[in-house]
Amino acid sequence: SVQPATVRPGETTRLTLAGKGLAGGVRVATRTPGASVRVEKAEEGQALVDPTLPADCPLGPTGLWVATADGPT
Repeated sequence: SVQPATVRPGETTRLTLAGKGLAGGVRVATRTPGASVRVEKAEEGQALVDPTLPADCPLGPTGLWVATADGPT
């Protein structure tokens, strides 16, 4: 699961990812042009990530892909 479920364009938002296999390392990516995602912390059951969307990012769904040491999740 991901909390919160929304991110505002032009801001960095702390997201909490909950799931299995996060302690072995996490990589997070998005295809949104100009966006960046930084993994702050990953431990068993939870990872903290900080995505930043560009200010001119259109409103609507944006994909976020997560991969652990075991592969994509």
